[in-house]
Amino acid sequence: GAVQIAGAIPGRAYKLSSKARVITGYAPTLILEFLDARKNRIGNPIRDNDFGKKWETRSVEGTAPQGTAYARVSLYSPFIRGTVGRAEWDDVRLSME
Repeated sequence: GAVQIAGAIPGRAYKLSSKARVITGYAPTLILEFLDARKNRIGNPIRDNDFGKKWETRSVEGTAPQGTAYARVSLYSPFIRGTVGRAEWDDVRLSME
């Protein structure tokens, strides 16, 4: 997986989008989280794991809650029942709407 943290502003809407495809195993997951100044998560992660074997663009959106200082982007391929998921990612973008 991969993780990136960027500054964020409370009350603003954010959109995380990416192209991805499954190589082997289970579908990869695109995750957007909001963090406070100490980098503790605020609220629940916003996620999408509906990628398939063909390249497709998926996105998640959320509004940064009060107390947000950062947004964390995670690209994750699961390890389930002994199977390591492998995926390719491209054009990952975090934008403030």
